[in-house]
Amino acid sequence: MYIVIVGAGQVGSNLAKSLLALGNEVVVVERDSQRIETLTEEIGNCVLNGDGSTITVLEDAGVSRASIVIAATELDETNLAVCQLAKHVFQ
Repeated sequence: MYIVIVGAGQVGSNLAKSLLALGNEVVVVERDSQRIETLTEEIGNCVLNGDGSTITVLEDAGVSRASIVIAATELDETNLAVCQLAKHVFQ
């Protein structure tokens, strides 16, 4: 299953690790360079640098082919934007 997670905080990074361990294909979108570096060391090159609440970054992450999109940022507004874009722009 292809899964996109927006946000690599504690929830997003732990979820990514668990989903990868179950054999899923996972891409994590994060804009904080320190979190990107840390998560890349832990899970490899499946971390994309960018603002997950923008259409272009979601396109780069492959949201149109994702089975699941998870918004796990620290901001409710960003999580809502991610979910709305995933639903209405990428179906």
